[in-house]
Amino acid sequence: VALSIAGSVFKRMYEQAAAVGTAARLATQVNVSVIARIHSVCKKVGQFVADMLIYADDERKLHEEIVLSLLLAQVVTMTDLSPRLAKHLSANRSAHSIAFCAWLVRRTMLDEPLVAATEAKELLGALAAIAQQPTPSEGLLRLLDDLRAALAGGGAQGGRLPKPPPPGTAAAVATGLGGGAPPPHGYARGPPPEPHDPALARAREQLAPLWAEWLGLCSQQGANERGFVNQLQTAGWLRRDEHGDRFLRVMTELAISAAHTDGVVAGAADTAKPPLAMATLDAYSKLVVLLLKALTPEPTPSGARDMSPSALAATAKAQLGLLTKVLGVLITHLLRSHALTAAHGIAAAAAQHRQDPVGSPPPFNQRSYLRLFGNWLTDLSAPDPSLDTLQPQ
Repeated sequence: VALSIAGSVFKRMYEQAAAVGTAARLATQVNVSVIARIHSVCKKVGQFVADMLIYADDERKLHEEIVLSLLLAQVVTMTDLSPRLAKHLSANRSAHSIAFCAWLVRRTMLDEPLVAATEAKELLGALAAIAQQPTPSEGLLRLLDDLRAALAGGGAQGGRLPKPPPPGTAAAVATGLGGGAPPPHGYARGPPPEPHDPALARAREQLAPLWAEWLGLCSQQGANERGFVNQLQTAGWLRRDEHGDRFLRVMTELAISAAHTDGVVAGAADTAKPPLAMATLDAYSKLVVLLLKALTPEPTPSGARDMSPSALAATAKAQLGLLTKVLGVLITHLLRSHALTAAHGIAAAAAQHRQDPVGSPPPFNQRSYLRLFGNWLTDLSAPDPSLDTLQPQ
């Protein structure tokens, strides 16, 4: 039964990974987490997944992010993969297979040493044999030279993945191991620091008072909320360009940071439940709905709304495009916050956010994102002629 369930999740993971963007990455992490949980109660799942990774019908199974995530979650090990990949290369020396194996060696032994050279001896031998063939790729030769230099210097030989803690423990939650979703690609030691963006820094300074003004309007009865949207439109914040993208990103950051009033209580355990100010999240979700409603067909010369099929289609496209951007920004924030907390633990993530509230997201709290998604699901499904284009018929 466990193998059957793992096989179904494995198949679904590759189907969802075929999409592009942050949603595909999030789906991969969720599916790997599920497989890791199954593996914690049935160790045969590791060998089963390793076989499926290598001996599938096509080469799409050699998916970089999926294989690395499974390694980080310790569903599979390099000791399992190495002989299978070596056997695969002996029968199939396609450019894709060689490139994948070379990438895996560089990623796990040079970029961030995760495995010992002795664990990948079969794979390294197969790559060395390919390098002896006529016209080997420059990338493969360079990899082997870099690996020899690292081994000679004492590097790339002792790195090993730590033994995963028992699933469900505080250590497992904090590290992302032991059945939890591993950090996204490149986040094994926490999310990388963001490069300084002067335009984004200016946007944060300019939007902070506007966010405070919006919160004040939401607390008043009969406030001119549409006037605030017109103010944003006049200032150019709602343009469909990088200016508008920065607006969505900064407003998302401000809403979620404001919801995490004080992070966690000093001295509390890593698993302490941080307080959450739902009113700020409700205010942001309300603003997004108003922005979507503001995207209505332009008036005709007579002053009436243009309700022609082409105008309605343009409105639907604009509303769907804005909603897609909003969700993309929120998912990106979710992934970054989760990776930070998984790498450092809730308490450490909260401390880092207090020191740098702009550059680092608050500790991951799924309730923030659930609140926003739930609000939009409810509000956008309510009967409203201005939102009919977003509602399934």
